[in-house]
Amino acid sequence: AAANKASKVKAQHETLCVGCGQPDGAVPPRDPTYKRTVAMRKNGAIMLECSHCPRVMHVACARLKQMPKTQWTCVQHRCTACERNAADAGGLLFRCIQCPHAYCDECLVDGFEPEERCEAFEALNFKPPRTYEYIRCIECVFESKLKQAETPPKEAEVTHTPKKIKTSPAQPVTVTADGGMTSPTSPRRTPRKQ
Repeated sequence: AAANKASKVKAQHETLCVGCGQPDGAVPPRDPTYKRTVAMRKNGAIMLECSHCPRVMHVACARLKQMPKTQWTCVQHRCTACERNAADAGGLLFRCIQCPHAYCDECLVDGFEPEERCEAFEALNFKPPRTYEYIRCIECVFESKLKQAETPPKEAEVTHTPKKIKTSPAQPVTVTADGGMTSPTSPRRTPRKQ
């Protein structure tokens, strides 16, 4: 009975907009290509929750012309390039775990990185349907590599402490005829190493 209750736990939604990364109530960055109506200027910071997955998006980031009257479906349920849904695209969409992009098999560009799972969605109790495959899209892979290249490497840390060598004032050393050495404090002859 406890396992049955656990499987019926409702999935939660993310707290940051998948479009701009800002929380609910934050004003998303301005997009000069998007003409906002008076209603959108007023409601632009309102967060919409996808009715099919944990994604959330500001009304302004979703580029809606009007507020949805009922449920809203996020942009990851259609191919970013051709706008087909999973059913129209052979039953599968490749959803980026870092940005709002999703691609059908025909529009997916080489250079993406497959992901076995989306830990963020799992933490929200979301179980993906078979129509999802998780990836990091080529844009996110490129951006990640660019950030790594811009980050200066950390200096190597010293993992050992150098031993201090005891030094003494210079003492005269005499070199013997066979190449050995002697000193006044050590009258014994030090043979030359062969």
